[in-house]
Amino acid sequence: MVDTTALGVSAVRKDAGGWQGVDSLTHRKIIESHWASTGIVCGLGVSASDALQYPVAAGVAVTSRSGTDGAMEAYYAGGVAPAVEANQAANPRIDCIWLQAHNQKNLQDVDNLVVIGVTQGTPAASPTKPTPPAGVTVLSYMQVPANSTSLRNATRVGEIDYAVPYGVAQGLIASAQLKQDTTLNSTQQEWCRVQVNLPTDRYLECVITICASAAGANGAGDLSKYSEVGGQVYIDGNPLGDFFNYCFRGAWEPYQFRTNVWCGRGVHTVSVKCRVGYGMNANVHYNGSWSGIKLDVIDQGVKQ
Repeated sequence: MVDTTALGVSAVRKDAGGWQGVDSLTHRKIIESHWASTGIVCGLGVSASDALQYPVAAGVAVTSRSGTDGAMEAYYAGGVAPAVEANQAANPRIDCIWLQAHNQKNLQDVDNLVVIGVTQGTPAASPTKPTPPAGVTVLSYMQVPANSTSLRNATRVGEIDYAVPYGVAQGLIASAQLKQDTTLNSTQQEWCRVQVNLPTDRYLECVITICASAAGANGAGDLSKYSEVGGQVYIDGNPLGDFFNYCFRGAWEPYQFRTNVWCGRGVHTVSVKCRVGYGMNANVHYNGSWSGIKLDVIDQGVKQ
């Protein structure tokens, strides 16, 4: 058994010499428990430059040197990353800009400073992101065009990982809407494709709203026509959650369906697929007040 001291308890000198108090690893373990993921807390934006150094704004990140070393909350006061080479190649490349918290005593680093670094990518017709060193927090991936003598036209590519407090629900994280009239028939079609970037395994609530009526119906009083529309949420092309099924008639009627799903960490594609099972085709209506087809993805927090 390893003895530990709680954070907030004053250190005392032991009879046998030395001190009894919170060591740095215990402190890092406590910090780690407060966060569901490492990443940017605020600031630390990376921008283009007329030179060959990426400017990095001041900000705070949660960072870790390894899976067993806990986490640190690191403030960087702003500055520029180390210089990269000009991209004289005929193809673009992607650079990775990252932050690392040095730890001289425990990890034998040269100092105790928060530093910014760059991992330069390889030019290619379809460039890939370079792999950063272990123990860093990525701030941005920047694509440098071919035949560039500076970073003036460098642009961010890909998603940015943000630090998420443990247990917090982020609320609405993605939304897409078909803002036009259309017709649903017996062929299954995909709508409202969105991308989400999840820092940890999460529970998601997916909300589908469809405003439709049965094709050929003559208004709300016409009950002779019906259109039964069914569908499901898809994540990365796989159906998840409950199936919905609703019968539209003559009125322009908004129908809303909610389902809860689990999704693993990382970047995922979420969409809704639906079709008419029985009856007439379904006319989907949009005019600003009528919803057309809409998909909202709501983060409900960490999967335990």
